[in-house]
Amino acid sequence: MSRQRLRTRVTTVVFRLTERLRLGAATAYLAAASLIGFEALVALLSLSSLWPASVPFVVGALALAYRFRERLRAWWGWWRR
Repeated sequence: MSRQRLRTRVTTVVFRLTERLRLGAATAYLAAASLIGFEALVALLSLSSLWPASVPFVVGALALAYRFRERLRAWWGWWRR
């Protein structure tokens, strides 16, 4: 395999990986915004200067909560009995 062909393949793989990561990040932010509301997400992100390292974890947790919201609702209803 020539050098140029290897470079092209590596570039293609890196490009596809970054596109999937961008799509996943955008989906996580939209899921978090759908769960808590866009105004609350704006407030959360505006306070990120106080704790910037934790924003991805908070958004990820909110995205997971959005993903499993039906199970969370069933669990919450069972717990409140």
